[in-house]
Amino acid sequence: MYPLFCCWIEWLGAMTRETALDHFPGQSLSNCLAFIDDHGRLREWRLGTITQNPVSIGGCTTALVAVLGFLISSAFYVEKQRQPVIVPATILPE
Repeated sequence: MYPLFCCWIEWLGAMTRETALDHFPGQSLSNCLAFIDDHGRLREWRLGTITQNPVSIGGCTTALVAVLGFLISSAFYVEKQRQPVIVPATILPE
């Protein structure tokens, strides 16, 4: 889940080549779809920005929500199974 989250959060911050040139003037940039600001250094992001590749970011978001939902529902299921079952005591005849 952590690698999926890292990919998703970096994708949200991806910027186009033109935006990267505006924010970081004087840097030589390769001919890539998008770039990510990595603590003041530009890194290539080959998946593009959100607007350039909306289907893939939607799939990544769906996968992240599905994994989170699975983890949360699993935690509730385990907690429900952990609670003791109270069985009424039977009275034996004398």
